Amino acid sequence: MDRINNKVQARETPIGLIPYIEDIELEGLNVTREDMENLFEVDPKEWRSELEEIKGFFNQFEHRLPNEIREELEKLEKALE
Repeated sequence: MDRINNKVQARETPIGLIPYIEDIELEGLNVTREDMENLFEVDPKEWRSELEEIKGFFNQFEHRLPNEIREELEKLEKALE
């Protein structure tokens, strides 16, 4: 909610905005900072592989897939180059 209310920032990545770990409330969770860093790591190589799977899934919808989704996939693909 703090990001929505412009109280904290986010870092830009090829897949979109990612919160800074220090801005996430972790109280009561059994998770280390290292785990959180690994969770929020964006590896473009892995995402390119994931993108191919996403495209394969969406291809089953053929012409019924909204153009907006196709456009978002194209933007993601360019961002991962």
